[in-house]
Amino acid sequence: MVYGYRRHEGFRYTFNEPIECYFKLIKIDDREINSDYGNGHIIDISPTGIKLNASLNLSHSNSLIKIEINFTIAGTSFDLPGIILWQKKGYHQDYYYGVKLLVSTDTTERIVEQIKIHAKNSLTKKGVQKVEVKTKSTT
Repeated sequence: MVYGYRRHEGFRYTFNEPIECYFKLIKIDDREINSDYGNGHIIDISPTGIKLNASLNLSHSNSLIKIEINFTIAGTSFDLPGIILWQKKGYHQDYYYGVKLLVSTDTTERIVEQIKIHAKNSLTKKGVQKVEVKTKSTT
């Protein structure tokens, strides 16, 4: 876990319905891992980060955990590396994780474009609905 982390992205898109994803551990501290994939849901996303919900308790406290996360937005598949910055217990037998994506500028631009398409498609399918995009924050 990375202490003292402050979020600095320009926006964060919250999905009306969380999107399904799969993730696996690929590194804990300096030790390479090749775990099986676990199921999760992406609650919100920014070009450089994800809020992930999963039933798996990583209990990582002071360890640096690198994951690979697979998901699809608006028909485009992503297979991205990231590090877990924080973990919080959910309301049931689940956990929330803040994941910092380790991606290039090109990939962040692809993510933004797919978020825009997803938001537009969501509005078209269900009529006008609330689309929450949080602006830059210091929390």
